[in-house]
Amino acid sequence: MFGYDTQRKTIGGSTVRTPTRSRMTDVPMSSVKKTNERAGTVRMSLGQNSGRRTSFFQKTTTPASRDIRGLMNENVAKIHTFLEEHEGEDALSEKQIRKPNGRSDFVNLFELLFQHLNSNYVVPQGCKLEDEIIPLLKNLGYPCALKPSHFQPIGSGHGYPYLIDALAWLVDLIRSNIDVSNKTDQIFINHSFDQFVVKERTVFYSYMQIFFAEVSENRTLMNDPNFIENRRQKLRDWLQTQDDFEEQAEALRNAEEQFNFECEELCSDKGREQQYRDNLQTFENDFRKANEYKNSVEACLLTSRQTLTSVSAENEEIKQKLQLANDEVQALKNRIEEQNSKFGISGESARKLTMEIANYKDILQATQNKLEEVFKEKWSVTNKAKNAFKKQIASYENLLSLLKKAMSGLVIDIEPFGVPENETTLDAELKRMDRVGIPLIKEKLNAEKIELDCKLSRAKQSQNLDNEKVEIEKEKNEEMKKEQDRINRTRKREREEWKEERCRLEKELDQLQNEKEILTEKIQEIDGLDKQISDEQKAYVALCDLLNNNIQELENRIQEKAEPMVQKMIDMEIEIAVLKKNRKELLETVETF
Repeated sequence: MFGYDTQRKTIGGSTVRTPTRSRMTDVPMSSVKKTNERAGTVRMSLGQNSGRRTSFFQKTTTPASRDIRGLMNENVAKIHTFLEEHEGEDALSEKQIRKPNGRSDFVNLFELLFQHLNSNYVVPQGCKLEDEIIPLLKNLGYPCALKPSHFQPIGSGHGYPYLIDALAWLVDLIRSNIDVSNKTDQIFINHSFDQFVVKERTVFYSYMQIFFAEVSENRTLMNDPNFIENRRQKLRDWLQTQDDFEEQAEALRNAEEQFNFECEELCSDKGREQQYRDNLQTFENDFRKANEYKNSVEACLLTSRQTLTSVSAENEEIKQKLQLANDEVQALKNRIEEQNSKFGISGESARKLTMEIANYKDILQATQNKLEEVFKEKWSVTNKAKNAFKKQIASYENLLSLLKKAMSGLVIDIEPFGVPENETTLDAELKRMDRVGIPLIKEKLNAEKIELDCKLSRAKQSQNLDNEKVEIEKEKNEEMKKEQDRINRTRKREREEWKEERCRLEKELDQLQNEKEILTEKIQEIDGLDKQISDEQKAYVALCDLLNNNIQELENRIQEKAEPMVQKMIDMEIEIAVLKKNRKELLETVETF
């Protein structure tokens, strides 16, 4: 299936093995064979253990193993497990996933998976799957390139493994989306109710939000080398001013409310963004279909204008023929209406009358043949002729009984046939029967046959109309059933989401109760600390009074002991001044000598 049965020869004489399958980007690379200096194209392999193994003695390459069947089984099991977890009884079987019965099974599978991202998504009817699915997967970030040939036909061995691999990737994306949406409430607390941890994360989130908002409004700020440092300095200054516990708690509550509001906006924007994308895709499909319809209408208009001239010429001739046919049809309708007003007939009776008319035609034909034989014979007036005349009278009576049977049920204005007494009367009655009776009976029978054929054709037309109505009702019922199944799946998914939301709210309630108990204990601790602080303040006031008294007492004692010492110091200073004066005088006396 993925072999290299065909080889492409280049102009330079090199032989490069051309792969018959598209490249995969999420698996290791296998070897590339080349016979000259021109480089081969690196191909990707589905095998996880494939690789290039060269020999130290000669240039050899071991072909990479490709376990396509194993990878296919793994992807099918992953998709089936996911559908059983979320869809329950509506999940497709592994056989339907592995070998879908045409387009409808694959469309149903893709809708079941994609409705986890957009609950209102339905594949548009009549669109090409490659035009619808490839852009969706590309917008979601699917790393591999899908080709339109992978969808032709659905379930083929050369392309369906790639579609199953894409659906398995879509299942992983849906699981990641569900996990992220379920753990959004743990961004701040993360199972930790410590107020300092929560405050730190809240401040960090607010800082990053403001930083991102400023950069988004003015991207030239990133060119300023001091911008980040200034923002950090502002954050440090703000943290230094936030020493009050009450202010910190108030800031924490405000940040929490802002965060919850932004989370709600993000969730609503996420839903609207997907809705806008779906609407845009729908508008693009409608616009494309409108252009195609416009082109087809223009082509039909051009063809119609070309054929209009030739049709106009033929139209005049056909009108003349149509007038003649209408006259004949009107006459026939008048006859049919006249007969319908007189006689009513059902389909079964019409079929029986048709069979009787066919039998009467055979009888009339046999009667004409006998009459022709009778006209050819010539009888003489003998005993033998009398015996033959008697036989002819018996045949005539038999023929007359058959004609009466054929005339039963028909309205024929004709003189009744009598029993002839001689050959002349017999010849006259036979001629009248051949010229008047039998053609009139034929005409009446043909009219009856035409009327029965018209009734049968009308019955067939009404039956065809009834069959078409039945088919339309069946299609409508199938569409309604499909729509009801989709609505049931949506309701089931909503019920599961409501249950999950209820469980999450109960967990949040338990967490809030625990946090309330913790805060109550901390409030009690704070009350105890306030009481201790008041006791310490009273003790501090008493200690301050005692210290003031001791200081006053010490000052009095120091003053008592310091006054004699001060007096002595003053006397000593006076004596020192006298001694200095005497010394000066002594020195002056010494100098004079």
